[in-house]
Amino acid sequence: MVTLACAGAGQASAQRVPASATASPIPQLRLHWSVPLPKLRYLAPAWSRTDVALASAFVATLWVDAAQTRSLAKQGWDGFRETNPLLGRRPGVGQINTYTAVAAVTALSVAAVLPRRARPWWFVAAFAAEAITVARTTRVGIAFRVR
Repeated sequence: MVTLACAGAGQASAQRVPASATASPIPQLRLHWSVPLPKLRYLAPAWSRTDVALASAFVATLWVDAAQTRSLAKQGWDGFRETNPLLGRRPGVGQINTYTAVAAVTALSVAAVLPRRARPWWFVAAFAAEAITVARTTRVGIAFRVR
C-alpha cells in the first residue's frame, strides 16, 4: 500500500529486495531456562490417585458439555440458547473451544495451588457443576455422540 501511495495511481511496480538485505541474519533472542531435577520435583504439585481420578472426571464431563454445546452451535441454536453468561446467548464453535480450553486450564491450575486437603473438594465441585450441566442438556434432548 505504501508503494501504491508513493508511486501514484496506476504506476505501482514490484521491487526486488537487495541481496545485501537478505544476507545479514536477523539477531535472534535466545532464552535458556532450566530447573535442576530435585528442585522441579519440589515445585511440581504432588497429586494423589484420587486427585487424578477427580480431575479426569471433571475434564471428561467438561469435554462432553463442550461437545453438546458445539453441536447446538453447528445447528444454528435453533430453539436453544447458551445459559453460560461468559459465552453469550449464541456462541460460535471457536468461542466454545476457547472457553473450554481456558476453563480446563484454569480449573487444573487452581487445583495445583490449592492445599492438598482442599483439592478433592475443588474437583468434586467442578465435576458436579459439569455433570449437572450435561444432565440438563441431555434432558432437553441434546444427545452426545462420539463420531
